[in-house]
Amino acid sequence: MKSRAFDLLGNFKPSELQLFQDWIKSSYNQVPVKIQSLGRILIKELMVGNRPAEITKQSLFSMLWPGATFNEYRINNTLSKLQEFTLQFLANNHLKKNGGLSYLFAAQELIEQDAIEFIPKTIKKIEQQQAANSHGSYEASYLKEQKFQLEEFYQLRTKPHNYSAALQNQMTALDEFYLIKKLRLACEMENRSQLVTEKYNIDYLKELTPIIESKQAENPVISIYFLCLKMLSHREAVDFQQLLDSLKESNQFFPEAEIRILYGYLLNFCISKINNGESLYYQKIFSIYKILIDSKLIFSQGYLSEWSFKNIVTTGIRIEAFDWTEDFIEVYKKYLPKKDHSNAVAYNLASLYFAQKNYHASLRALLGVEFTDPSYFLGAKIIQLKSYYELSEDEPFFSLIDSFNKYIRRNKKLSANRIKSNAHFLKLAKRLLKLKLSKSHTSKKRWMANNKIFEQQLGALRPLANKDWLASQYKILQDSA
Repeated sequence: MKSRAFDLLGNFKPSELQLFQDWIKSSYNQVPVKIQSLGRILIKELMVGNRPAEITKQSLFSMLWPGATFNEYRINNTLSKLQEFTLQFLANNHLKKNGGLSYLFAAQELIEQDAIEFIPKTIKKIEQQQAANSHGSYEASYLKEQKFQLEEFYQLRTKPHNYSAALQNQMTALDEFYLIKKLRLACEMENRSQLVTEKYNIDYLKELTPIIESKQAENPVISIYFLCLKMLSHREAVDFQQLLDSLKESNQFFPEAEIRILYGYLLNFCISKINNGESLYYQKIFSIYKILIDSKLIFSQGYLSEWSFKNIVTTGIRIEAFDWTEDFIEVYKKYLPKKDHSNAVAYNLASLYFAQKNYHASLRALLGVEFTDPSYFLGAKIIQLKSYYELSEDEPFFSLIDSFNKYIRRNKKLSANRIKSNAHFLKLAKRLLKLKLSKSHTSKKRWMANNKIFEQQLGALRPLANKDWLASQYKILQDSA
């Protein structure tokens, strides 16, 4: 069943599902009875580990309207309304977590009702929230500016002829908010410019730079973002190292979401350097991941995403930290979402065992696991294929080549580039094994001619998956000639 409401609730932790169930039951929220019932049914399904594919609209309809003829419009409409109430719940939850905003909205209602005598106490509540969340993110700067605006409004209504320090403070806070937000957006533009062909325009940055430089000493958030922008713009190692060192000392100035983004920029910088042949940056990526793990910044709602899990394992393998990587898999596999657990653990163990040249263990790790995600499927089959090659298992190797080719031709979820790169890999892998097998019973002249063809194709076929492995195995074959 395809349902956005179910997908949305599927992202909730068990404790949040319970809160949502209590929320829709509350008479204050006036959630219709059928939508409450639908919410309870879906929450129950999620609590026992079921996913959208394991439940149908027909079964939901029969539970909500026993004995009635199935009406798709009716169930779709009920699911859609449940999604709306779920979004309202999330908005309510966000305000609870960000109390300063809720008091700000309350103050705006007080103004609407002309109950301004309550504004000073409301301002005090906002200040208490600011003290509890002392980070200096752009959201915090926005709240500061709005608080001063509220103070200015109250003074204008009560003491209109007095000098207003709040008015001056509002201007200063607005400048701070603008510079932080501007730098944050500029960093994201520079980061994305590495991925797309069209360049983003960052207007007025040249004119603002002297002002930004003058603010760095007094505002660590501005300093960090300006340093990040330099790193992303100039791609210099010195800026990377300075930002990495500064972030270690400045975590307290940022909420978790923002600090994750900043470390993400550092990781992307390392990846771009690796893509340019600077493999020493694998060690730097490894160091960053250790910081993210130790600080728990790598987690989202208590979970570790399957892709973060995979990236960490891949990095550990690249620097040959095999013992550390095996310990990581064992310790942190419990933090994977339930739906991703089997695939992620099997695939990453297989990758580790293959890197350790334990090919039989690598193949065993993949046994009995059904890889429904194309990325996992492709990766797992390539590990199998390379393991068969290393073990000289010729028959299963060629059989897998044939089934693999059928898969990439028929799978509509794969991009054209991915299909082509994997098809080229399979073509050369097949030719490589034939070279290996024919070495003992083919004339040297003919064998060398076939080698030449392989070498030419290795250099010419683009795109090409797993080129490094093909090249390394070809070199081994040449060295043994």
